Order: sequence, then structure tokens, then C-alpha cells
Amino acid sequence: MHDVVIIVNGPFYVLHALTLYEQLASQKHVSIVVTYVKSIHTYLESLNLTLRTLVFYDTSSIPEIRLKHPLQARQIVAQARQRCRPLVNRFQDAEVYYSGDQVDLVELMLIMGLRRRNRIVNFGLPPYKIVRDQPANLQESIYLRFMRYLTGAHYYYGSIEGSPLNAHYALFDSRACGISEQVFDYDPAVLRKYCYRPPSRPIAPSVLFMENDLGGMFYDYQQTTEAIIRELMAIGCSIHIKPHPRLGYSKFLDNLPVTILPAEIPCQLMTYSFDVAMAVGCTSMVDFLLLGRPVFALDRIYRYQNLDEGGYFVEYLAKEPRLQKAGVTVPLPATVAELCRAVQATALQPR
Repeated sequence: MHDVVIIVNGPFYVLHALTLYEQLASQKHVSIVVTYVKSIHTYLESLNLTLRTLVFYDTSSIPEIRLKHPLQARQIVAQARQRCRPLVNRFQDAEVYYSGDQVDLVELMLIMGLRRRNRIVNFGLPPYKIVRDQPANLQESIYLRFMRYLTGAHYYYGSIEGSPLNAHYALFDSRACGISEQVFDYDPAVLRKYCYRPPSRPIAPSVLFMENDLGGMFYDYQQTTEAIIRELMAIGCSIHIKPHPRLGYSKFLDNLPVTILPAEIPCQLMTYSFDVAMAVGCTSMVDFLLLGRPVFALDRIYRYQNLDEGGYFVEYLAKEPRLQKAGVTVPLPATVAELCRAVQATALQPR
């Protein structure tokens, strides 16, 4: 049996990884490598999958590579390459899948090391479109060459289409490195199989509130969140808080009559677990809508400190390619009262 290695660097790709696992596990030895987000490793470990290897690389503390510190940069890359060497040496003639060009340094060293004796496939399907940019100045041009010298990999500058932040990033250029693309979406049957099942049936109508501590982005974040929860409970809803897998949740919620769900489970795997879902500034809402589940974006109820950022996210939801293709729009209630009326109207629809 040949080997398959699946590299996962964020919650968005867990379902894609499980789709690959379900397709290939009966024919090949499957290994999964998780970088950056420890909770993903914790979740996959809890599934007791039949894997050859399940590995986690903590990349959260790796320093940023800077032009003005070339000796330190060489040391950082050398240490990352050394960490990856045991895994790189283990595989030959394997299929290696990873997601997108936004890779951390350890993931890059894995890809560059494994590509010598294995077939590498980029299955990236990011939740936003990356636009290729020209370097903005001479320093950025030098930085691309510097990264090429340090890592052996090509880089390019890219930005998120439509973002008001005017930021672009140095990204791994998989095409220039001769890596093939095999873009696919996850299998809905896999979602059904691994969907989260609460220990006991939630009181209906049940609300999944995808939350993390966003107090720094909004005016009166705690007061607004408490008002939403209070009014939803007043119409009989049970509230279930889904923390961010890496950032957690706002601790003031511990003082409210809500249920805190396991942070390590990707929110896409809760699509069928509750009657209604809602969030602010959360791309995962798209998956709920595409599967016909009631979901509400709260971006017009909360008051963004940066109005451009709030406007950008509302525009993103309006122009998200998969939603446009499906002809689906995201409900955006403007007030808590409007939200409650919408929840009452839709919460009891059949799952």
C-alpha cells in the first residue's frame, strides 16, 4: 500500500482532510500532519482514525523572518528544516496533499523536503480570493529573493480581493515550484458522518453562536453580545457558544446561562447540530448557507470601530463566489429585534 500524507493548517480544511481520508484509507496508508492549531490535532486524535501517523508541529512561536536580521533568519529556517527532517525522511513515492499558498515555515519545509521523493498536490480552496500583486517597492523585491535563497522556494505577493486593509503578504508560489493543483470541495456525506452530536438534545429552538473575543474590533462588544443572548433567551432559545479553535471565547460568557461547546471541533461539523447559527465576522457561515441551514450574520448589529472593515465583510458575504454560484444571500438583520423575529420564523424548520 502506498502512503498518503495530508497537511492541515487551519480549521477550514479539516473536512477536506476527512474527505480525502474516507476516499483513500481503504487503499493506502494515511498520515495527517497538523501545523499551528493544536486543537485540530486534538479533534482528529479524538476520532480514532486508522492512521499511520498523526503529528502536530507547533509553529505559533516561530519568529518572523526579517531582512535586517539575515543571520537570525538563516537560523530560523535551519531549525524549521531540522524539525521536519524525521518526517521528510520517512516517506518516498507518497502522495502529499496540502492546502493553499498561505503556509507557515514548518509547512513550507515539509513541502519542499517531501517534494524531492514524493508527489505534492495543492488542494487549496481558500474562503477568499487571493490576487497576485507586484512588489510595492525595492525592499519587497529583495525580500522575495531573500526567501528564495533561504528556503529554496519561490514566493509572490498577494492580497485578499476587496479587502479594505490594503495589506498584501509574501506567499508560497506553488505554481512556480511545479506543484500540481487538484482543487475539490469536501463531501457532504463526510460532514454527515462526522457531524457533532450534543450529549443531549438541545432545547429548541437551539442557537449556535460562533464567537471569539472580538472586543477590540467593536464598540460595546460585551453589551451587544449580552443583549443578543438575553433577547434570544426571552423568546425561548437555548444558546450554545462555539469558541474559536485557536482564540477561544469571551470569558464574560461564563457568567451567562449558555452552553460552551468544545473549541477543537470545527464549526462546519456543527452544521446540522442546532436549529439556527449566527456569528459576526465569520467566514464559516458560508458553509451553513450552502447546505441550506438557517444562519444570520450579525455584522449590522455590532458596531465596528473600523467602518471600512465592517463594510468589507458585508461586501465579502455578498460577493462570496460559492454563494453567488448557488444564488444564496446571507441574512443580515439590522437590529436585535429583527434578528429575534427572523429566528422565530426559521428556527423550527426541519433539519
